[in-house]
Amino acid sequence: MWQDFLFANGSFSSVPGSGLNLALAGLSPSTTYPITIWAFDDSSAPQPGDAPRAGDWSGGGGSGTLTFPDSPDPSSLADYNITFNATSDPAGALTITGIVSVTNPSTSHNVFINGLEVGNAIPEPSSALLGLMGLGGLLLRRRR
Repeated sequence: MWQDFLFANGSFSSVPGSGLNLALAGLSPSTTYPITIWAFDDSSAPQPGDAPRAGDWSGGGGSGTLTFPDSPDPSSLADYNITFNATSDPAGALTITGIVSVTNPSTSHNVFINGLEVGNAIPEPSSALLGLMGLGGLLLRRRR
């Protein structure tokens, strides 16, 4: 996964707001999903003494800042990632946006993506509560 990547050309600190939009379709309508994004690249290293690269990612009401240096190389999928919850729109679509971070970005490219995972839908609290109430009712009925 670390061999291939997409990056936003021009996603430098001198171009605030530049980045990527990733459009996802075919999701369940109005449903919340955990979104995990991985990023790393050591071939376009920042200038010596520069800040690590950082991109602000958001979509569907969730957000996070993904920061990564140009070394060391990642040793597992636990390195250089963020996860946030995002909710699809009523049509089952979701747009994830990565832009140059507003806090101390590198002068090199900041918005990279090596991998994207849309996790299993997170059940609504009301659905979980209804399920628990039904289970409780069955247990009470069985007790009698």
